[in-house]
Amino acid sequence: MFDLVQRTPWDQLFGYFARGNPPIIVQILILNGIFFMWFASRRMRKAKPLRKETAQNIQSILLAVNMAAVFQDSIRQILHRVF
Repeated sequence: MFDLVQRTPWDQLFGYFARGNPPIIVQILILNGIFFMWFASRRMRKAKPLRKETAQNIQSILLAVNMAAVFQDSIRQILHRVF
């Protein structure tokens, strides 16, 4: 496990998250910011807490959207082959 962490090319991480237009890291921050603002506004309005299933569904959607932002190039290639 530690060997995997040591072999990871950490110097290339910035380049990976900086590519794209807008950069991938900006896309992820915007998506997470939208969900955070929604959560904060619910807390300020003292709305009823979310059901457990709803919270899990929202987290699943957020994870899927973040993964789509990170792997958007691969997804585009697959979609071009299919369509």
